[in-house]
Amino acid sequence: HILYQTSNVEALKSVVREGLGMTLITTLALRETDHDMHYINLLNKNLPTFNIYLLTRQNVPLNDSQQAILQIIDDFINK
Repeated sequence: HILYQTSNVEALKSVVREGLGMTLITTLALRETDHDMHYINLLNKNLPTFNIYLLTRQNVPLNDSQQAILQIIDDFINK
């Protein structure tokens, strides 16, 4: 059951820090200051897979920060 849903990653991590839940999160959302978080890499081949999509509006140009994020993702995928 989904009890809390947010697009604010820091708020989500705060919920976990308070012991009120757990979440699936990508390593891109983790920071050096998250040393108090316990995480488990889910690399087992028997686990279900899921797709994550990054959506933007087609007619809105990307700013420098958005372009940088896309480059980081592209570099990671094409290692």
